[in-house]
Amino acid sequence: MDYTYTLFFCLWNGRDRNNRRLNHIQVILNILNNAIDAYTENKYVSDKIILISSQEVGSHVKILREDRAGGIKPDVMKQLFEPYFSTKEKNGTGLGLYMSKMILEKQFDGTINVKH
Repeated sequence: MDYTYTLFFCLWNGRDRNNRRLNHIQVILNILNNAIDAYTENKYVSDKIILISSQEVGSHVKILREDRAGGIKPDVMKQLFEPYFSTKEKNGTGLGLYMSKMILEKQFDGTINVKH
């Protein structure tokens, strides 16, 4: 796989379960949509696969999302989780990964990372 997003967070700790569940789903959908967008932009990739795996680690959940969409340029990698940074030109707000990071850190005591 080209790049792996790693989400590591405390899924349920008794606080506002319904709201936390919705925010958890928002984060997952955001990173899935980013992979779909990357595949749409890179039409030369024939093996369009998105792998998702999860693992319980103590009171936390570790979710891996991997794709073969062509990778992320090093200069983009440095800004990936910055607010208002987007590679999608007119169609991107630059808030998706930033908000995902904030949700995971503030509501789930978690992290999000990307590695090659």
